[in-house]
Amino acid sequence: PPAAAAKPPPRVAEMAHATNNISANLHDVLKIEKEQIRGITVVSLLSGFGRLFADGGQAARDDPHGTFAHSHPVESLDWFVSHSWRSPRAVKLLGLLLHFNRRDAATACAFATMLVCVAETLYFESLPPWLKFTGPNTFTDFSEIELGKGCAVVGYVTLIFFLFGAHVVRQALGGKPVECFLDVACIRQDSDDARAQGIASLGALLDRSERMLVLLDKEYFTRLWCVFELAAFAKRAGMHRVQIMQLHAAVVEWTVIGMWGAINVIFVILGPWIP
Repeated sequence: PPAAAAKPPPRVAEMAHATNNISANLHDVLKIEKEQIRGITVVSLLSGFGRLFADGGQAARDDPHGTFAHSHPVESLDWFVSHSWRSPRAVKLLGLLLHFNRRDAATACAFATMLVCVAETLYFESLPPWLKFTGPNTFTDFSEIELGKGCAVVGYVTLIFFLFGAHVVRQALGGKPVECFLDVACIRQDSDDARAQGIASLGALLDRSERMLVLLDKEYFTRLWCVFELAAFAKRAGMHRVQIMQLHAAVVEWTVIGMWGAINVIFVILGPWIP
């Protein structure tokens, strides 16, 4: 008679059983109903100057159905927005505007400045006096010269306009909407059961997110959920798909932009009236 198959050692059998349990648990974690995968467009995310981020998600507590209506079912998510609710709304708004609009704003600013520069060069003599700046030539002999103001004014106005509105322009021109995950808008908040079900599906939502945007500040790593989201996504997708927006750096960048605006106002617009 054939020899009986040898039984695996108890330790090996236990490890195989544990592996099967882990695989089953992972399958459960990543399982999600299609209608539960919901996203919110960047236009909705930033609407009302980031009102969804106000007061620790107060909008979802005041109007859970209206807040949830901002989201809609999607096949997948472009960005999973990970942030601490303790962080100020304004700072997160500034960071998000830079992240989603900075490149388009810089491109539009450069293009508009070049167009105005060409126009001023060709038609300088026809410019009205208020579009000219008279001052010393600090590069040579300090003799009096005239310069056009249009480049500085138009360039700055274009930059500000697109920093605040490039996402709206892209969508109005028919660009593909960028779908983001924001918990208060993409998870039902009208009952404890619905909220618990949404939280249980976070692993699956992370798995279906193309990239993660971390709004990093001093509060971020003090929040357990933030650490969980980042660790789970990095483990599953890799850190190369994590984009970190340092909110303190965003404040510095906006400060520099504001200083440029102040220089424009003082020397370009108010210059002729300053003694």
